[in-house]
Order: sequence, then structure tokens, then C-alpha cells
Amino acid sequence: MFAFYKDRKFGSQTLGKFFQPHKNRSVLSAAFKGKQGIHLSSDQKSEFNKEKNDGIYGIDLKVFLNLRCTLGLFKSGKVKPKLHCDMKVPLISHNVTSSSSSKGFKATNCDWIYKWRLFH
Repeated sequence: MFAFYKDRKFGSQTLGKFFQPHKNRSVLSAAFKGKQGIHLSSDQKSEFNKEKNDGIYGIDLKVFLNLRCTLGLFKSGKVKPKLHCDMKVPLISHNVTSSSSSKGFKATNCDWIYKWRLFH
């Protein structure tokens, strides 16, 4: 998983392997922290300053997965979906409580693309 701000990667996370049981839901969590500054163009800097004033940043999340399904004794081929999520993330600062800043966060739908390879 990769996190981008204005097309500049600022963080990444790797999620370990896991098994998804039948009729179950798994919740995966990741935290992204930029460890170094990123260079922005003058247009991107002005957008950053506008978002800073608004208190909500646009973050792009790209997720690359490897999936297989099991049906009885049969295992499906590999499915490698690519997910892309455009998120609006609220700024949390020392003078704003987390409960008031969470009002700006909204759930987002993600676009995904996949290709099937049967019975590998």
C-alpha cells in the first residue's frame, strides 16, 4: 500500500498474509507517516496552503493485492486487484480536538481493476 500527496509518495505499508474465513469480515489497518519532506511545485504548494486553511487534505491511497479463493478442494487462480482511493483527511492539530476534526473525514469509495488467471 502506498500513500501519495499531490502525486508524491510519502509513505508505504505492507500488510501480512491472512486467511479470510467463510462468511466473515476482516478489518485491516494501516498508518502512514511521512518521514521526510516532499518537494512540491508552486501550484502544488498553493493547493497545500488552501487545504491547510480548510483543515482537510486530499490523500491518494494505492493498494496492490494478491488474492486466491478456495472452493472445497479447488483453488482459484490468482487475482491481483489494484485499488485506488481518493480520500479527504482532516488535519489534526494541537488546538483542535480529534472529535471535532473527525467531522471532516468522509468514507470514500475506491476504484479497482483486476485480472483473472484461472486455476494456477
